[in-house]
Amino acid sequence: PNNPISQQIFQSFGVTDTSVEAPLTLPDYATVSIKQEIRPGWDILGDISYTNWSVIKNITLNFGDGSPSVKEILNYRNTWRLALAQEFQM
Repeated sequence: PNNPISQQIFQSFGVTDTSVEAPLTLPDYATVSIKQEIRPGWDILGDISYTNWSVIKNITLNFGDGSPSVKEILNYRNTWRLALAQEFQM
């Protein structure tokens, strides 16, 4: 922070001004969507999505000031999402 008061507050908690690197592989995802007209002005919509969250096992924070790295174990699980909707035009 550029504000001297903020710097003092952060320093009082042991937080210093340093760079942090956190390499991370982002998950693959896929989505399939459909829109079907039922009758004029009335549509049904739907989609299904899959996200491969399991590729994110952990995240490691590497500090530029030489502080020890911090590793957080995440072990995310993959997810599916289903959405249904209707659209009506007046």
